[in-house]
Amino acid sequence: MRMLRDISGFITLAARLLWHFWPHLLLTGIVGLIARELLLQGAVRAGFYAPLAGMIVLSLVVLVKLLVVVVMLNCLRPALPALAKLRGSAASVSTDGDGRRADRLFVLTAAVSRDPSTGALRYCNLATSG
Repeated sequence: MRMLRDISGFITLAARLLWHFWPHLLLTGIVGLIARELLLQGAVRAGFYAPLAGMIVLSLVVLVKLLVVVVMLNCLRPALPALAKLRGSAASVSTDGDGRRADRLFVLTAAVSRDPSTGALRYCNLATSG
């Protein structure tokens, strides 16, 4: 029963995020699609002149796809509950003068932590921690 509740929670969260952020996501996706098509055409044209140049431009296509995903996740960032929870706990952990840098490092390392007794890496469940 818990599994169904978790699955419905993820689907509900995805629907809510899509409902609130669809203009941002659509614009980012369309700009990425246009950039991808232009770069693919440029890769073909550059490939006629030099095969290495075509491969270099083709690698930019993959980079644009990655950039689009990162920008979309950055648009969703304010509404993601796990990141909000991490920001709240990072503010209480960080007491140094460079709190903003410490928050970023905390978010990057939040999914994995070390077990103090064994020193082994373990997964942190953000849904039950806190």
